[in-house]
Amino acid sequence: MLSCPRDGALAAGWLGALLSGAEPADTALSHLADLNPSDWLGMIAAGRSAGADRVRLFLPRPGDPRGLPTEIASMGADAVIGWADEGSIYAWTVVRQDAPWVVAVGHSTVMPPIDLAEADRQLRGSILRGAQALDELDQQVDAQDRRRSIEMELRVWTQAPLPPARAALAARAVPLLLAVTNVPEAGWTAQQQRARRDIVRELDPAVRAAVEVAYSST
Repeated sequence: MLSCPRDGALAAGWLGALLSGAEPADTALSHLADLNPSDWLGMIAAGRSAGADRVRLFLPRPGDPRGLPTEIASMGADAVIGWADEGSIYAWTVVRQDAPWVVAVGHSTVMPPIDLAEADRQLRGSILRGAQALDELDQQVDAQDRRRSIEMELRVWTQAPLPPARAALAARAVPLLLAVTNVPEAGWTAQQQRARRDIVRELDPAVRAAVEVAYSST
């Protein structure tokens, strides 16, 4: 199964709300502590001292480091949170399961600005091309308990305090990310598995990009 980096996305959502003042620090820190037992006060202080006033989410895959610095991309993260200002990223939080998250400073890079409308357009194009085919294929062989598990997971993703436009994008993108990353392990013929891999290959970049944009604050 491919990594589905929910905790990194939720953390980016809460950090963005904290840094922008949209959520009280106590509320945000409480939710962040539930995600990972890291030194969140120290992490936020380090990000701010590096010059950041917002965060940006990255969902790297092997062979597709999403423009991350080599030192960060090589860490095998489930997700990466960049601590940024309007045009540059100064520090990185590497998100990995079952390990404290820390800020890595000193690998600054310039990133192009996020285009919410473009991410939404690309996602809608991918939906037209492949999402319906993926859903139909999954329904042929999926057990009901797997589909219920995905529905429960989706409810957790919605807990981040996103602005309305980003929340709307997340509502379209996250179900597709869950479908792409929750790879069935039984009950599929070799032909069905090949067909699913082809559809996922088409959907994956736009779906990841849309989720990254939705949970970022820059």
